[in-house]
Amino acid sequence: MSASEDGITSSIDWNTFDDKEIGSFEIRSMKRFDAGLNFEAGLEFGKLLVGGSLELGLLKVQENYKAYNSNFSLNVGYKF
Repeated sequence: MSASEDGITSSIDWNTFDDKEIGSFEIRSMKRFDAGLNFEAGLEFGKLLVGGSLELGLLKVQENYKAYNSNFSLNVGYKF
């Protein structure tokens, strides 16, 4: 991908699945596949809805690091 602004052109590689070296800094590739668990709960108080969810990745995102995908969300709604 190339971008040009004020006559300056730069090239950016957005592929996160390949190992890269930038100077002396090495970037390890990320895995293409992930699996996980999803937990959701919600309550209804008349017309008010309140809920939440938790998503936990079971597989490491990268080989050399203990990093997993995860997500937490809160939901609030109103029924008209």
